[in-house]
Amino acid sequence: MSAMLYTMAADVTPVNERAVVFMQIQSWFLVAEMVAGPLASILMQRSPWLGILGGTGLIVAAFLVTLVFPETLDIQRLKDRQEAARHPSLAPSDTNDTLTESDAVKRSKLQQLWATTKKDTREIYDFVLSNQRTTYLLTSLVFVVLGKFVLELLLQYATKRYGWTYDKAAILITVRSASTLLLLAVILPGISWVCVHTFKMSSMAKDLWLSRISGIVQTLGALLVAFSVSGTMLMVSLVVFAAGGGLTPLVRSLANALVEEHHVGILNSLISFLDNIGMMIAGPILAKALKIGFHWGGMWDGLPFMVSAFLFSISTAVVWTFSIPKRRLSEQSV
Repeated sequence: MSAMLYTMAADVTPVNERAVVFMQIQSWFLVAEMVAGPLASILMQRSPWLGILGGTGLIVAAFLVTLVFPETLDIQRLKDRQEAARHPSLAPSDTNDTLTESDAVKRSKLQQLWATTKKDTREIYDFVLSNQRTTYLLTSLVFVVLGKFVLELLLQYATKRYGWTYDKAAILITVRSASTLLLLAVILPGISWVCVHTFKMSSMAKDLWLSRISGIVQTLGALLVAFSVSGTMLMVSLVVFAAGGGLTPLVRSLANALVEEHHVGILNSLISFLDNIGMMIAGPILAKALKIGFHWGGMWDGLPFMVSAFLFSISTAVVWTFSIPKRRLSEQSV
């Protein structure tokens, strides 16, 4: 569903505004997480079934809301027709699509499903091969997901290292969430505006440079958390860690601007797939790092955040070695 939401946002949002819109979407996800925790706790104190049924009901409601969403593909098709009118030689041929639809009528539903699956798989494969530069950029998101999973261990980490109770350690979640929300809702949109209107940067160049800086800040924040010797220092370090939280929406915005408009849906589906792969891998790795770190003791208590900083450094290296194709920059300057 998140892939669909980002695709729809990309369809109806100009390139120079996508980064801010993606930040707003992520801000709402963050607000939902901040509300969900206390709400689930209250419901489950009364009955475990209340939390389960409440969560299921919200998921059903979310799917029902999608039924009234307008079709954004028509907006994109209008853009394509206008572009084709200006550049007839670039207009795509509809012959193959027409034949495919005609043949599909004669097939059984199972055959249609199988044909659609093969077609979608082939499209993703072709997309990866024909957009190798963008695919390279997306690998940075895998390492971001791997590194950020360490925050799921934050409560356990704080209680063991600093001897805090879980109630006291819960304030760390508030500090992290509030800092990230402030960054995504206020600070980064403001910086984006300054970059575009004051420094006259193109939207893609702005996204690239902000993502590079975010990667450095996030790596530094993870290292500061790893070597925090007190709870106060840990809170300050978490604020620095959160200051790099714009990396994901910035890279997503840049990737959406790089691909052809008809590939936006495939791109966002691929990003969601990479996110899921990253989370599956991150859990065992960072949980093992937490166990080993506390076993070794001393400075190694912060081992999971050291591993996280290493993963962020790889992601940052990818972003710093990535360059925007000159063709795309010239298109934006027109």
